[in-house]
Amino acid sequence: MKNLLICISIWGATLLAQNTGDKLSIAFRDPARPGTVKMNILHGSISVKAHSGKDVVVETSTKTEKEAERDVPETARGLKRLNSTGSSVTLEEENNIVTVSMGWKARGENVTILVPVKTSLKLSATNGKMISVEGVEGEMELNATNGSITLTDVSGSVVAHSLNGKVLAKFKSVDPTKPMSFSSMNGTIDVTLPASTKAYLKMQTNNGDVFTDFDVQMQPNAAKVETTEPRQGERNRSRVHRESMSIGSVNGGGPDYNFKNFNGNIYIRKAN
Repeated sequence: MKNLLICISIWGATLLAQNTGDKLSIAFRDPARPGTVKMNILHGSISVKAHSGKDVVVETSTKTEKEAERDVPETARGLKRLNSTGSSVTLEEENNIVTVSMGWKARGENVTILVPVKTSLKLSATNGKMISVEGVEGEMELNATNGSITLTDVSGSVVAHSLNGKVLAKFKSVDPTKPMSFSSMNGTIDVTLPASTKAYLKMQTNNGDVFTDFDVQMQPNAAKVETTEPRQGERNRSRVHRESMSIGSVNGGGPDYNFKNFNGNIYIRKAN
């Protein structure tokens, strides 16, 4: 039986359904200005890539025949599955913000999102292998609970946190006015920045080391004196505290770039 291609247009969104997966596309209300894409997935990975188009295109992979067979109970062996193994996907656009939502049946989906180059991202994945972004320019807020974060040839500013995974980032350019933050509880942090980057680096790792090929001008970590207001019947109390953090400037300093790791090394590399 030949593969069928079905094209359905609903409220300006185009659905292309094939036996290899589903594609949805939706336009930003004002394509002349940068938009934002948001997504929060419970079980699955997110891959975002820049493309030359103006629309946001979302493709979800369906399970292969072999993967689907493993989900068949013993009592159904030899029978054909008639219901779809895919998951529902919804794209909603409001005020130049596109929100991508997965249906409750989504399990282990790999979601690929194509966006215009200048697009901001707010992505979260709880149980997936990774969040990856390639070639995008904008403000990015990325959070992975049980997976890694990988950024390739990105521009702009990033806040990236992985609880149980690596944070890897390679920048083409950075926003000279915006701070950035990279953190992990259990994984390596490896960030490559343009050689001309101006920033104040704040670096902390409990069980690891910090390595860089930048010329960093280290600064003393000043202690903070805190005075607390006494409660009824208590005396005035003061506390002196200093974080176990290394601080240094690159190319004269600029916005704060925070690097924080608990179990793992931190690498801050200078692009060639």
